[in-house]
Amino acid sequence: METEFLITCRELYFKKIHPFDFEKTTSDDYQKALTLGKSIIEEKGLHSFLYFQMEGQYRVNLWTALIGLEYVNPNDSLKVPEKLIDELLNSVKAGEIAELPETTTRNRDNWIKEQEDRFGKSE
Repeated sequence: METEFLITCRELYFKKIHPFDFEKTTSDDYQKALTLGKSIIEEKGLHSFLYFQMEGQYRVNLWTALIGLEYVNPNDSLKVPEKLIDELLNSVKAGEIAELPETTTRNRDNWIKEQEDRFGKSE
């Protein structure tokens, strides 16, 4: 399942589907990444899934941050250290090497704001 998640992220990269292309969330490709990520979390645990955060190729780290933060309950702070939440948010904030379409960038920025509000990280 872990290998399939990596391969799916690679396929999405070449299909030019970004984690924050929210207008594509209903596509089979996008849903496959979400489903695989959530399955890994449920089977192996959130911390095991978050090891994918170290993988920078094919936006694996961004898919991991998106799925991980969407899955985390902010009221369950005993299981998810604040530092880890900060690291996931910072990896998304770090941006991309190549410029993204304006819609995708706006989606990402709005998502970051929503997550910061959700986890009490707003300035």
